[in-house]
Amino acid sequence: MTNNNLTTTDDNIMKALAKARREHSLEPIWNLPDVNKVIPALRPHDLYSLVTRVGIGDSLEFLSLATPSQICSAMDFDCWNRDEVNLAKYLDWISTLSMLGFEKLGDIVAKSDPELSALFLLKSAVVYNLKEVESPEFDHIPYYQTPDTFFEIYPREGTDENTWFMVTDLISNLYRYDQDLARSIIMDSMWGTELYLEEAAYKLMKGRIEDAGFYDYIEALSVYKWIDPTTVTLGSKILDPKGTGSLPISTVPPALFGDGPFFRAFSTLSDQERDRVTVSVVSLFNRMAAADRVMGDDDEGLSETAELAATCLDLGVTYIARNQEEHFATVVSEIASTRVFQVGYSLIHQLKGLALTLSRSGHISLSPRTSTLLEGPWAAFYNSLTKGHPRLNLAIMGEPKERFFHTLTDVATASSLIEDMSMLKGFLFNGLEISPTLLTEEGLVKTNKPHPGQVTLGDLFRTWLLAHLAGIHGPNLRALTFEQTEDGMEALKSFDAETLTQTLITAIEALLLKKQIRTPQNLPRIVRSFVTPLYTGQHPRHLIIRQKQ
Repeated sequence: MTNNNLTTTDDNIMKALAKARREHSLEPIWNLPDVNKVIPALRPHDLYSLVTRVGIGDSLEFLSLATPSQICSAMDFDCWNRDEVNLAKYLDWISTLSMLGFEKLGDIVAKSDPELSALFLLKSAVVYNLKEVESPEFDHIPYYQTPDTFFEIYPREGTDENTWFMVTDLISNLYRYDQDLARSIIMDSMWGTELYLEEAAYKLMKGRIEDAGFYDYIEALSVYKWIDPTTVTLGSKILDPKGTGSLPISTVPPALFGDGPFFRAFSTLSDQERDRVTVSVVSLFNRMAAADRVMGDDDEGLSETAELAATCLDLGVTYIARNQEEHFATVVSEIASTRVFQVGYSLIHQLKGLALTLSRSGHISLSPRTSTLLEGPWAAFYNSLTKGHPRLNLAIMGEPKERFFHTLTDVATASSLIEDMSMLKGFLFNGLEISPTLLTEEGLVKTNKPHPGQVTLGDLFRTWLLAHLAGIHGPNLRALTFEQTEDGMEALKSFDAETLTQTLITAIEALLLKKQIRTPQNLPRIVRSFVTPLYTGQHPRHLIIRQKQ
């Protein structure tokens, strides 16, 4: 902000904005000195966040002091979801703005999207050009004749009274503002299609937000595109894109400039190089925020985006430099931050793809895109990994808190867990000789879990476990009888969790050796994960597959 030597990052203004957002009230803004100069200089996303929190209808006086450009940008944020327009929200804005007079409304329609007004008219009314056709004679149907007598406009079937009022009010105001603009909108509604008008409006909106320094959603998505990490190597001199996007550096969360490998190397650069890389990192961050539809007032969303950026930059720099710290500064200096980020992000996105493949192939589920066979820490790991942006949950290794990937060791650990998941079914059915019928309705008839969707791989393992403790050996293990269940639970009382785990590992290794089947590399981890639920307060009867009495 330049008026009266105020700036949009003035501490008092930023505090007032934060308070107004928290309280869903414009009162903190009205309490600022020189409010008539403050409001026209607010950043568009600040104005948008205030109006949407308070409500458009309750922001009339506030909007009267905003500039058409500010309001147009706010409408762009509010009325578009990616590349689709929400016409109902657009009409809310138009209805409110009409109360500010035809000049304000006309300025905004002219500067924003006349095509959206035409789209609204196309959907709500039928227009007759009286220069080309005679006036139709419809009994008992209201109509509107434009002031120049060129057009008669009739409501379409199904148009309610409120919508019809908005049609006539909009056209009337536009004629008062600019007859040529009004005629152009009417003609577009007559000859345009819904698809054409929406696409034309989208292109105009895209141009506006780019001119204002914001990244278009579709363009911003490219920051997350997958690349082959092996194609980016030391010596790959890749230039940064120009511009930092929509958010000034002062609003970037501290988490973006972390203390990992990337920023340790960053701190060793010259002042000029640090300035250049800072612009590059902020540009990356803003593209990510645009792609994820994170607004400038969403502190939690911005912090998460910053953390994802920082962790993927760390992954990228360590991967490209082959984990040799003496080369980190070279990577940071010579390779665009966006490309370094994409290397790191592609590493974890590959893991997500592998996990989803296990689901589609039936290794961990009985229906595509689910993980019904997983339980406890295995399910937590899978669910975290397959989120929009992959995360890591290592509850299976005693680290239950979900987080982003931080190191290449995290990537290797997740890869190892995915490999474990890929062989669990084969391990249970081939190695422990559990009958595959326990995953069918026929095999579960008259059991405590009659539907396959209720069964997990842990249930299958613990069924074998109790059978083993009860002295039942041999192929094709099915649901346990009442007597077998009781014998197994009685034997279970003799073991604590760790002793039982070690006993089972020894027995399984001997069994697999006898069958000449390779022992899973992480057998202790697998066994421990399935044994633990028996010692967490749940009754063993609910953790196995048994026949009903």
